Amino acid sequence: MKINMLPIIAKFLKAPPELAVALLLVVSLGGCASHESATSAAIQQRESEVARFLSRSRSLSNTYETRLGLAVAAADLVSKDIAEGGKDKDRVLYNAACTEIAILSRHVTLPITLTTPGGVYEFALDPARASNRWDPATFTKLIPTSKIKNKALPYKPSKAGYGGVLVGVYLPPNPRALYLPSIGVSAPVTAVLNTTPPAQPGQPTRATLALYNSAKVESASIAGAKRKLAADLTAPFAYYRPPSDMGILGMLRPDHSINQEGLFLTQPYDPKKIPLVLIHGLMSDPSMWFPVMAALEADPALRSKYQFWIFAYPSGNLIGYSALQLREALAGMYKVYPQTRDMVIVNHSLGGVISHLQVISPGETLVNAIFKDNAPEIMAMPDDSLVKRGLLFEANPRIARIVFVAAPHRGAPLAINPIGNFGASLIRIPGQLINGIGQGVIQAAALADGKKANFIPNSINGLSPKSPLLVAMNTVPMNPPFHSIIGVAGPIKGPLKKTNDTVVPYWSAHQDAAVSEKIVPYPHTAMFVKPKATDEIKRILRLHLRSVGDGT
Repeated sequence: MKINMLPIIAKFLKAPPELAVALLLVVSLGGCASHESATSAAIQQRESEVARFLSRSRSLSNTYETRLGLAVAAADLVSKDIAEGGKDKDRVLYNAACTEIAILSRHVTLPITLTTPGGVYEFALDPARASNRWDPATFTKLIPTSKIKNKALPYKPSKAGYGGVLVGVYLPPNPRALYLPSIGVSAPVTAVLNTTPPAQPGQPTRATLALYNSAKVESASIAGAKRKLAADLTAPFAYYRPPSDMGILGMLRPDHSINQEGLFLTQPYDPKKIPLVLIHGLMSDPSMWFPVMAALEADPALRSKYQFWIFAYPSGNLIGYSALQLREALAGMYKVYPQTRDMVIVNHSLGGVISHLQVISPGETLVNAIFKDNAPEIMAMPDDSLVKRGLLFEANPRIARIVFVAAPHRGAPLAINPIGNFGASLIRIPGQLINGIGQGVIQAAALADGKKANFIPNSINGLSPKSPLLVAMNTVPMNPPFHSIIGVAGPIKGPLKKTNDTVVPYWSAHQDAAVSEKIVPYPHTAMFVKPKATDEIKRILRLHLRSVGDGT
């Protein structure tokens, strides 16, 4: 039988990528029909019908109910070919149909009876009683991965398999109260449709859509057999857009980033998983971690045990203040989620100093070092004053391990050279923060350090190797086990202590008490995404799992 493919070709140009591929596969085989057996011709006829159903399911002139019915009929029809062996084109058509069904199902009241050219279906969503499936009510919206692009992440095609690949987004009324991003939290979803023939002639076919958590499960029952699921574990991170003003502007004008700073979940909260807190460095933002998060999520052993939290902060502020913000944010997170396990922190550059100030119990050491003879006046201030909250604290007992990546524990000469001084001069500390500290406190600290009375150590000049804060904090031992990843730019031609990563010298990043130290041949601004650094982070995370009884 000669098949007229022109209507299908016409629809091809308006189809989404996954459907376009499917239609192209069908069209490419159209001219061979006369040479195939009757069985092959019937299969090709069925494939053509599936493609036609799918094309019509995308027509905005139809009601959502009609469109959903056509997509369900398409998935059911192509499932028969899959059950009989199937080919790649059948899988692509099935996946496109499941994607459409997942999106359209959110526009109708369920369960629903669907009358279609392919039959009558009683359609419903799987109630998600199994841990490897999402409760459909979890998500505010579902987004096809083909509609999510993010330049901060290298494009990777979805893992081949069966099912519609989507990103689920949960956006409650007040996300910040739950430590979620303002656009909600994302998760990987694979939609799978299965049908059950009617028990009695004339009854509708039962069709059920399940939303699998592809981070937890790799296969499912599809078309009568266990089959590998399609998945995209990177797309959920691509859903998050890099903060528009958290990098350079966040350093120069910290007050401009006040609505974007804070501690955030990047995945639905899981009390069984260990929080991995990621802290960016100077003139940066949390998107720097996206490639690392994608690499770690691709490792099944790590994916099943860790969940990602990110700390976003305007990096121009006083170092002690940013450390206080993190300290209080972590305490708040554990109040909202009291069943949370102890965390691991991974940081880069300035984020390492901020992390360092989470794991020491300095007593009055920092106050004495910064204010010298005026320290008693500071100690007499109210306990809730900003300066005492920032300098008098105990090590956070919930931090179980830290990975320092290119951390300037003892500062960096670049902070006080002409370039550093110029950069520091451009930073404008928010007036609200200055008022909170108090002019008298600022003047006392400046005079004790031999500076002008109005000197405020922002994040650049605060990294001076002579900074009283840095010198003092390095006299206090860190509590949890920690590891160092240190960059060396160019070939090593002499002692390590004379090398650097173009920004941080080895002597500043090195810590004698580190459990391990890994030297990687990368410059400062790129090392956290390079293979040897990422592999070392993976090794340390596996080591941590073994230490807490969760490793293999």
